Amino acid sequence: MFGGPSTFDRRVYQRRPSMGGIPVALQGVYCGVDASLDMEDPSVVNFAMCTHDGSFYLDFHEGSINLRLREHGVSIADHYAEHMMAVLRRYAREHGYKILAISVNVAPSVMSDDYAEVLENIFHSILMKSWFDIDCIPFEVTTEGDSMQERAASGVRKLVDWLSPQTPGNVPRINVSLHHEVEVDVGGHIRICDLPHYECITHPQYWRALTRLAGECRDRRLMISFFNSTPQGGGVALMRHATIRLLNLLDVDSHWYVAKPNPVVFQTTKGKFHNVLQGVSKPDVYLTEEDKARYIEWCDMNFERYWMTEKGPIRNSDIIVMDDPQLAGIIPRIKQANPNCKVVYRSHIEIRSDLVAQEGSPQHVTWSFLWEFIKYADLFVSHPVEGFIPPWVDHKKVVLMPASTDPLDGLNKHLNLINMNYYHIIFNRICNDQMSPPLGQTRPYIIQIARFDPSKGIPDCLEAYRLLRERLDKDDNPNVPAPQLVICGHGSVDDPDGVAVYQDTIRRLAEPEFAEIGNDIC
Repeated sequence: MFGGPSTFDRRVYQRRPSMGGIPVALQGVYCGVDASLDMEDPSVVNFAMCTHDGSFYLDFHEGSINLRLREHGVSIADHYAEHMMAVLRRYAREHGYKILAISVNVAPSVMSDDYAEVLENIFHSILMKSWFDIDCIPFEVTTEGDSMQERAASGVRKLVDWLSPQTPGNVPRINVSLHHEVEVDVGGHIRICDLPHYECITHPQYWRALTRLAGECRDRRLMISFFNSTPQGGGVALMRHATIRLLNLLDVDSHWYVAKPNPVVFQTTKGKFHNVLQGVSKPDVYLTEEDKARYIEWCDMNFERYWMTEKGPIRNSDIIVMDDPQLAGIIPRIKQANPNCKVVYRSHIEIRSDLVAQEGSPQHVTWSFLWEFIKYADLFVSHPVEGFIPPWVDHKKVVLMPASTDPLDGLNKHLNLINMNYYHIIFNRICNDQMSPPLGQTRPYIIQIARFDPSKGIPDCLEAYRLLRERLDKDDNPNVPAPQLVICGHGSVDDPDGVAVYQDTIRRLAEPEFAEIGNDIC
């Protein structure tokens, strides 16, 4: 029960408007860039630019930049990159375009002259500034051709092939290759940041520790492999993309492998592993012997078909990190096939250890089954919450790590008004396709980003919003516009609950108490 009414000081907050004015529809395009030093005057860099709409070429443009005109203290690379950003901004503004992605050619034939280092720094600076300054995905490509225009055109064609055709047109394809290895950042072709960017956001002491450990991994030629069930959707996949990106920059031999999907098995791993352990399932949901047999068969199939070959990750990894219980069934087989390999089990979900301790409970049955595999791990990584660690786990093997995200991957990137307007229109287009109310052009909004999952508290979010609107209606302050609520999240191939939770949310919004505010929830 809640206590009596609380008293609090009213504060005046300075809020940045969510939108400014009426969004103008922009056409999404792709751009290829090639550059070379002028052979007659090495202080001049010539460039060619080719734009593409995903089907056809749109324009070709050539120009040059005099490096002698840079300001004092500005590097050649930064001077050139700033000039290119100005060219791209002006081009996009004059044509009504939103540049979604850019390819920069770093072909050896272009880099082979005496000024290779100058060009390399220029290319690198363009890639980084494209991501942080104008919000387009930068691709590092290698193309050949007789002219800069030909090389720029070839680069943008490659770029288009690497992107998903789905709206909004700047989502990279997720490729899974031999051994079901995830090719992060399209096999390393996307370059959104570099080590200095990470160093700037990291405490110096932690950065020294990280680089020292990375150096040890390189010196000892250690191979680190990550295993989980899906390359996209949810926090694990988000962290793994960022982890592999950083380890690649540190030149650490790292790989990420995913299992072949099986919808029937995923019904078990989600409904009777995750949901049961988190205490969000019905009290009569128990793991059956048939569920166990099917799960073990699926784990064995993935182990033998994709990972146990002579050149596969099981035999050749020095460290294996196992994310959550989906693939925990292969841990004993890893230790048997490669006894020297250290296995780290990372438990990122809430485990109701109080319910696990109750003999005969669904949680006890599920954890008893999983523990027969997990107990062979050398390390148990948990969220820093004591109740998330089941009592059977040896605390000498436990390390704590809170949830984290990569500040540089774009989730928290500042966007200017033009880009905000573009994504606003794209979002409303998706809302229209899904028969959802649109997001207002000038109204504030509250947003929850999470998978449609029983443990994400979506009903609580809806109820909190309803109570907020009730309070705002009582205040009746015309100067405070009522915010909208946005609930969105990515699906995951290993999460069959997504559709059901989404449909439950829609049904909840159709109930009488949401009749007046339902159209304000996207």
